[in-house]
Amino acid sequence: MKTRSTSIKGFSLIEILLTIAVIATIAIAAFIIFPKTTISSQAEVEAKNAITVMANMQSQFGSKTAGISTGVANQARIFPSNMNGGNYSTTAELKSAWGGRVRVTTSGAAAFDLIYQDVTPEVCLKFLPAVTPNFQWVQIQQGAAGGGKQTWIRNPGHKLAEPTINSLINACTQNGDSFVIAVGYK
Repeated sequence: MKTRSTSIKGFSLIEILLTIAVIATIAIAAFIIFPKTTISSQAEVEAKNAITVMANMQSQFGSKTAGISTGVANQARIFPSNMNGGNYSTTAELKSAWGGRVRVTTSGAAAFDLIYQDVTPEVCLKFLPAVTPNFQWVQIQQGAAGGGKQTWIRNPGHKLAEPTINSLINACTQNGDSFVIAVGYK
């Protein structure tokens, strides 16, 4: 008597369900982890940009920063090309790594501020710890255009304790979804 072999090739239902579960887990993890790493890398890039701008302002203008506008500073090649898209004209729009507007203001003969607009709380939490040690003053203002509550993180004119992680968290999460961060040096 002949027996017929009836082996059917393919995947079982359990194998298919396990494969779908693994793929779904990887996809969910990617959606959770990717934005956090993107924000961290943007804050790191921008902290390096801010330090570069500070060094370039000091080497280019020294103690004569009075009256220097964002356009003049850009034309003098103070800003890295990733902030101005390689456009060094006086009318170029400067952008941070997260897409917010950046500008320079001067206050006095040897002082300047670097103003970052449209900073989200998530970016703020990563950006502030990176820039605070490198600048003499750091201030956060609520609202995309500033003008809201002001919080000094570092100010040589006032006796403030060195910023702690908790003070940075509080400053970055104070009832707002967008902030202006001003960092300055004299």
